[in-house]
Amino acid sequence: MVDYVLLVDPVQVSNKETFDKSKYFEYNYYVLGGNHYIEAQRQLINEYPNNQHYETMKCISYVGLSDTETKLLAWDHNT
Repeated sequence: MVDYVLLVDPVQVSNKETFDKSKYFEYNYYVLGGNHYIEAQRQLINEYPNNQHYETMKCISYVGLSDTETKLLAWDHNT
């Protein structure tokens, strides 16, 4: 299961060919799904601070999706 589904800001990167992995932490992202899961995980981290199981989150980042693809992806992840 993927915790977070993100879309790279299309103004910054319009397609996957122009995505620069070295700038991954410089891009802005839209969260398409996973907010409730992440909040629950944050609460578990606070409750069990030494449990490494809760310290990592899986994320898939998408680039260059159309509006329709973005909506379908968000819907699919959240159902």
